[in-house]
Amino acid sequence: MKPLPSLPATQSALALAALAAAGCVHSHDDDHHHVPVLTESEPNDEACCADDFGVLAPGDFLSIHGFITDGGYDLYDGFAFTAWEPISVEFQLFAESGADLDVCLFDPQLGIVVDCFESPFNPETGVAHVLAGGADFHLVVNSFAGDSAYTLELAVFPLYLAGASAAPALAAAPGAALAAGGHAPAEKPDRRADFDAYHTAPLARSAEPFVLDAGELYLLDLASGDLGAAFFAQTSEGTLVWMGNPEEERAAEGP
Repeated sequence: MKPLPSLPATQSALALAALAAAGCVHSHDDDHHHVPVLTESEPNDEACCADDFGVLAPGDFLSIHGFITDGGYDLYDGFAFTAWEPISVEFQLFAESGADLDVCLFDPQLGIVVDCFESPFNPETGVAHVLAGGADFHLVVNSFAGDSAYTLELAVFPLYLAGASAAPALAAAPGAALAAGGHAPAEKPDRRADFDAYHTAPLARSAEPFVLDAGELYLLDLASGDLGAAFFAQTSEGTLVWMGNPEEERAAEGP
């Protein structure tokens, strides 16, 4: 989990259209001209490189346009988010052709595919429950059959609005930050293994090593009694990097 920034007055950069109650995600044909519309950016085929669309909070509604194939170069479209607080994220995935598209919920904290939404219907629907603020999660689009443009719509609610029907899904494994619910009926066989290639590559490092502390280390020569010093820096990886003798540096600089 990551520390969260303060939300601006508009609540988030994704600025939301408030929805009246949980369960009311509307068709993408409805009047959502005021809803933020995002576009996928390739490459986003691995967990390391998912399109990061930032923080989601209750009341957010957004739409993502993309394109996916059922083979070749574009097998997965990964979208990364961070929960501002415990939330339920209801989604609808509309295929723009006769393709059968699925969605999986990926937990980058544990490096596992939590569940897949894999009905034969269009739109594909489901709910991702995020159990803690600051938790990251990915929604990953994949084609079971056919190439297609698509629209992925998300609506975000406080977790408690999920209701009693979500209780079984919320019985997550210890340490898990995510759970899934709202599956459509007539699902295909479990496809989680089909998403192995999405997350088998190492996750990207959050940052290159950086300096945590720097200073001078004083060294006493027991034989001569001379006191010397050396520059050092300690990196975020715990490594001490020696930078030379400060007296020599000062002498080189001159008066």
